[in-house]
Amino acid sequence: MIKNGPMTVKKVKDRDNAYDIFISLGGNNQIRKRITCNSELDAIAFEAKLRKHYGKTYAPFTVASISEKYIPHIEIHQQPKTVRDKKKMLLTQILPYFGGFYPDALTPQSIETYKQKRLADGRKIYRQINLELMCL
Repeated sequence: MIKNGPMTVKKVKDRDNAYDIFISLGGNNQIRKRITCNSELDAIAFEAKLRKHYGKTYAPFTVASISEKYIPHIEIHQQPKTVRDKKKMLLTQILPYFGGFYPDALTPQSIETYKQKRLADGRKIYRQINLELMCL
């Protein structure tokens, strides 16, 4: 189960690709939605859209918001080539995929799903994927 404060995404037992999403609206009010997704990452992305719809943000820092602070930091403390390489990784691969995630919602399964997505084009880019994950 992925927890984002009062919100959770939980795999439904004995049901392929089914996830329950719970969003607390305060007091005894709660939204519960059962969805079918291809992966836990898709369920988390759907939960983020629901959370935004109901105006229920919890964790103040997503991967994208942290990267806004990280880029100026590396521009000061790292070599220009390293900065260019990291910006490219962030903007082309990491943020489109992980940008809306809360860091504590990153799981080994979500990282493995990312690796499989990156390898799906048939190219052997293991080193590049590892560099992207280190940047993440």
